[in-house]
Order: sequence, then structure tokens, then C-alpha cells
Amino acid sequence: MKNSNKLNTYITEEFLQYIDKFDSEVMTAFTHFSEREMLLSRMTKLTEETGELANEILASIEYQRPEKLKNHSKETLEGEFSDVFVTALLLAKAANIDINKAIEDKIKKLNKRYSTNNQYFQNVNNYKTYTQI
Repeated sequence: MKNSNKLNTYITEEFLQYIDKFDSEVMTAFTHFSEREMLLSRMTKLTEETGELANEILASIEYQRPEKLKNHSKETLEGEFSDVFVTALLLAKAANIDINKAIEDKIKKLNKRYSTNNQYFQNVNNYKTYTQI
């Protein structure tokens, strides 16, 4: 990460413009929604998409019913990851979140939390995994 005051771009401006355009087109069907209703709607949609991703993950490790395994492929898994990502961006937009700033702030927190000087990071290998218990 650069050591400047300029914010790094993690999500490209071109992609964010696509999200804005897509959102504008979708919003024409929801002009009657208040900001609050739109935020709740986007949150609900993200929950739905996360559930679909969970189903694809289960299918990828064959922890699904046989009829669901028939439709699983790497492409369907990729599609569900993309759905979650795009829907999360739409939710961030509805919540007036600067996603690039949010990502940069999170990276700083993660770097601090998991730096090799952090006691947690030094002790993490001392914990037993679930399979060792």
C-alpha cells in the first residue's frame, strides 16, 4: 500500500460507474421505496445471495442433495460469488459508503491485527483446530 494521502482504488472507477448505471436502471422499478426501505431491501437481497453462495459451496464439497449436485459447476459457484460481490456493492451504495475508503481502512486494521509483531498472530498456531479437539 502506498504511503500517500491519496486513497488507493481497490474497486475500479469503471466498475463503480457500471454499478451506478445498473442501480439507476433497477431503481426505476422501486421509485416508491424510501431510503430506509431500499436499504432493507438491499440487505435482504444480500442475505439471499449469500444463502445461494452457501448452497454452491455445499455442492462443491458434495454436501448437498443429489438433485442440487446436478446443477453445480465451477461456473455456478463463480456466479454466486459475483452475485454476492455486486449485491454488497449495491448495499454499500444504498448506505452511502465510500467502498474504496472502507476497503483501505479494513486493510489497515487487518495489517495491524495480523502483523507478525501482534501477539495474536504469534500465538495463532498454538490453538487446536476443530479437527484436533
